[in-house]
Amino acid sequence: MPLRSDIATFVVTMSLLVPATALAQDTDKAYGECERGVRAADAGRWQEAEFRWMKSIAIDSSIACGYNNLAVLFERDGDYEDADENYRWALQHATGAARTDVLDNFSRFQDARISEVVEGVPESEFGVFRDQEERRNRTMPVTISVPEAEGRDLADFERILVGPFIVTTPGAPVPVGPRAVAYFRRRIVQRTFFQAVNVPGGISSMAADPLRDAEMWAQIGAESGADLIFTGRIGLETNAESRLVSERIRAPNGEITEVTRFRNIVKYDVTLHFVLLRGEDGSIIREGDLQGSREFAADDDIPADDMYVETLEELLPQLLDAITPRRVEQTRILIF
Repeated sequence: MPLRSDIATFVVTMSLLVPATALAQDTDKAYGECERGVRAADAGRWQEAEFRWMKSIAIDSSIACGYNNLAVLFERDGDYEDADENYRWALQHATGAARTDVLDNFSRFQDARISEVVEGVPESEFGVFRDQEERRNRTMPVTISVPEAEGRDLADFERILVGPFIVTTPGAPVPVGPRAVAYFRRRIVQRTFFQAVNVPGGISSMAADPLRDAEMWAQIGAESGADLIFTGRIGLETNAESRLVSERIRAPNGEITEVTRFRNIVKYDVTLHFVLLRGEDGSIIREGDLQGSREFAADDDIPADDMYVETLEELLPQLLDAITPRRVEQTRILIF
């Protein structure tokens, strides 16, 4: 993942705007920018806060508050590489109580980290660059949303390919596979942070189980640009029956009465065995089985496509739980 902010480039750019004397040792001014950034974040203006903290680093790159606060911002936004880098820079410059706060933030970040596991960092790895009397920093706790342990393996993915699906009931009254791809693609984009990409073609595999043909899926991932692939087997069973149902009917005089009568019912049952694969190598991340059922009155003349889509709606909450990491709120410390 490319780094969201190039701190070094920003520092060079700002050095053209800030007098050399300020760049040398204007620590108070740098802390002032940290404080303005914290106030902006407290008011919900995180974009301004980011600018203030980067400016603080440009003025005096040897204090920790800018790096620490940017790391919290990046972690909040899911930019984990940037967060990791800036926490480490903060540790290189933090002293005294500020170092304790940075270490606490970094430890919590490591516990909540979603991508590859980060080994604990021994304090001996980080030297303190400044030998000066400790500044009495102020702090402000903020609450950020981070993924909980379950589902961490999905949080670093950005581009999802939906389908193609293997259809287990080719005689269904609707084109089961294409309709499912169109529906899930739209709903996943609406309800998650994933960016949907297109599949360049269908499944062409000689494997006994195409879902486990890692080479084929890796090729599809490379061609489509997907880093996550959502596919599987999907089937639709329909059954018609006549059944006694109770209904409440309003009479012309406004009185409501309950009547029982026979009605023709159409039942739609969708089964989905979903598989999530890494686009990079076609390996399986997780898989599972979902089921959804809906009943419709046959005399309501609902199109088969609409009945199918409404049945897919029954699967959506379970599916979103399966493909997106749940999040919890945690506290981090901003320094100024």
